[in-house]
Order: sequence, then structure tokens, then C-alpha cells
Amino acid sequence: MLSLINELSGRQKEVLQCMLTGMTNKEIADTLCISNNTVKYHIKNIYVLLEIKDRKDFLISVKR
Repeated sequence: MLSLINELSGRQKEVLQCMLTGMTNKEIADTLCISNNTVKYHIKNIYVLLEIKDRKDFLISVKR
């Protein structure tokens, strides 16, 4: 999974970092000064690249 994370863009890595701290989409948007739709777009692309389906699956994958 680490090699896949290295393929993320800089902004996607920032969103990922926020997700790891447990932030909501709104909190991520406010922190990064981007729209909620942009956060959703980045999260969708992160899920596709990491081959996961949702935030729960993401958190399980990260804990491994």
C-alpha cells in the first residue's frame, strides 16, 4: 500500500493525512481551503488508486 500512496498527488496526500486524523469532509475542506466537492473528488480518486470502496475499508487497510 505504501508504494500506491507514493503515486498520489500532493493534494491527495494532504487529504489522506487529514482523513487519517479522523477529520470529516467538511473539516478537510475548511483546513485545506477547498470546496467539499473537491474533497469528495480527491477521496474518490484515492479510493480508486488504493483499490478500496469506502472510508471504513480505508481505515481497515491503513491499520494493517
